[in-house]
This record gives sequence, C-alpha cells and structure tokens, in this order.
Amino acid sequence: MSQLRLERINRLILASVNELILTKSKDPRLAGLTITRSVVSGDLRTVRLFYSLIGPKDRLDQAALALQKANGFIRSHLAATLDRKHTPKLIFERDLNPENAQRVGQLLREIIVSPPDQEANQANGAEAPIEAASAEIDPAADIG
Repeated sequence: MSQLRLERINRLILASVNELILTKSKDPRLAGLTITRSVVSGDLRTVRLFYSLIGPKDRLDQAALALQKANGFIRSHLAATLDRKHTPKLIFERDLNPENAQRVGQLLREIIVSPPDQEANQANGAEAPIEAASAEIDPAADIG
C-alpha cells in the first residue's frame, strides 16, 4: 500500500476519533482526552491510537479503562467513516511525548536558573571542554 494512502487514512482516523470523543462521548473519564497520533498497519488490519491527557495518574488509568470500554463504539463509528470491507482493530497507547517534553523543559529551566559552578568543576579536576580541546589540537602541526 502506498505511503501517501496510509498517511491519508491515518489523518482520517485521527480526525474521526477525536471528533467522536469530543462530540459524542458521554463518558466523563474521556473529558480532555486527545488522540495525538494514528499509526495504521500496512495491511490496514490494526491501528495504534496514541492518546494524551493532562492530569494525575489515576485519571490516566480511568481514561485508559474508558477507551477500552468504548473500543467497540469507536470501531463501529470508524466502519461507517472509512467505508472499507474490514474495520481495523484499535489499540490504544498512552502518548509519552507531552510528558517527555515537559520533563526536558523542566531540566532546561533548572540549568538556566542554576548554572554549574565552573570553579567547583575545576576543583574536582574537570577541565572546561573548550580548554581541553584547544590544548590538544595544534593547527600548525597538520600544515607541512
């Protein structure tokens, strides 16, 4: 199957499932949940849907249970939307990218707020990386 067609189907599934959760879901455990990515297998038999939800761990667990419970409802809605002979099996997975991005942002803020003390590093025997590199390289040595 062409990559372009798979990408088109991924976009269609992503938009359809997000719209379904936003407009037709009556389960309060799915409030605020977003499907961030859709990955369809090459044979169109399975689709992995990555979801994100900001909140405490117990809320994420409840959303995972609600998604499993709504799996048949979502799949039947997709059957009508996709208009294919076989409707793909849905596999829901938590998207860790937002949490990872948050963690990287936090680490960067910590670095900016409290830069490492260069004197403390030198006292421990560590040299500054630029000084160590320039001491080892002699540009005139290669000219000959």
